[in-house]
Amino acid sequence: MTVQDAPYCGVVEADPRPRENGANGSRSVPGVASAMRVGRRSLFKASVAAGSILASLALAEGLVRIFYPHVRDGVVPGRLFEIDQSLGWKLRPGASSVHASRYFRAEYAINDLGFRDGGRRLEKGDDVAHRVLLYGDSQAFGWGVPTQRRFSNLVEARLPGLEIWNLAVPGYGLDQELLSYEQSGDRFDADEALLLITVATLSRLPYGNIYRKNKPRFDLDSAGSARLVPIRGGANALVRLSYETLSVFSLPYFVERRLAAARRAVGGGRDKGGASGAAPAVELGDLELAILERARAKALAADHLLTLLVALPPSWEPAKRSLESFASARGIGYLEIVVPSEEGYVFGPEDHHWNERANALIADQVAAALGPRRGLQAVDRVDRPLRRELEPRHGADQVHDRAARREREHGNGRPAHVLGSAPIKSPP
Repeated sequence: MTVQDAPYCGVVEADPRPRENGANGSRSVPGVASAMRVGRRSLFKASVAAGSILASLALAEGLVRIFYPHVRDGVVPGRLFEIDQSLGWKLRPGASSVHASRYFRAEYAINDLGFRDGGRRLEKGDDVAHRVLLYGDSQAFGWGVPTQRRFSNLVEARLPGLEIWNLAVPGYGLDQELLSYEQSGDRFDADEALLLITVATLSRLPYGNIYRKNKPRFDLDSAGSARLVPIRGGANALVRLSYETLSVFSLPYFVERRLAAARRAVGGGRDKGGASGAAPAVELGDLELAILERARAKALAADHLLTLLVALPPSWEPAKRSLESFASARGIGYLEIVVPSEEGYVFGPEDHHWNERANALIADQVAAALGPRRGLQAVDRVDRPLRRELEPRHGADQVHDRAARREREHGNGRPAHVLGSAPIKSPP
């Protein structure tokens, strides 16, 4: 009896070949179909979960916009910046946004050079006798103020032959002003650089991260000179992704403000240099003066005049005296502007940025100091209805008189607005 003729004994070897299924003869390996079904179910569940999360976030975003419409009042419109490795952030060339808050509605248009200014020619025309580069933060940028009503534009309109290129960027500290000047100062065929010094621009100096963005900073080397501490390589990748993705929404700022309020409530929170810039120090240290020394070196190399535009409160009198003494000894211009600490000169209790009235007052002071020193004759190019609308509650002369009286009381007998008597280069 052969093997083939042997009777069936109840044991059959499994056929290792795949089985044919279906009319078309397709084949399947045992277990694969089950795994595919499990995978499809898992994918479906993940999709449902992701959709639920997105729907919840969208609902939360909508509720914040409806019930907390002003949660973004303290930040610029989304994607107006671009993250930058050397400066931390800068304005995005060609960007245009409308900034709407409870106090104002203003359009921000960024030119191709990456600044909130009109179209500019790099080469000076015959009608330009003096070109100034203005560096600063949101105050000089014109937060909430139409472009033509910023003090830089008003001064330019009042002094024929003068150009003031407004290169200010919201949130900048004095360190970023200097770095921006070092990067762009040689490009624009300028005669003078103007650095804005406020409590806010000084209070941001210690930080390497602020407003959820990295920033460069300076420290002192062994010789007491300002030494750049750059942003660590690769540190901006996540910051860039976060900013590009989230900056247009309101929900992240709502959550951030709630967390900040909770930290303040338990005494653990501290703001890092906002618009009002409340900082405890009232005297300048070696770092601030070393940064200004570096700015002076840049101005000398570029053959520029250098002027400090100082807007510090009376409590910072020691700092102002230090700045003025430092500037006088080094041939740097010193120009103090005085803005009354009254609500009529800021947007409101929740926004301490200079409004249009303050910008008009500052323009009066800057033009009165800058024009004669640079040999420029002022003209009145502001239309009369606008001038009446912007007329300060207290006349500019009264403000100047109070400032001069305060200076005399502190013993130096100098007026509020002093430009260095020994400029870095001769005025044109």
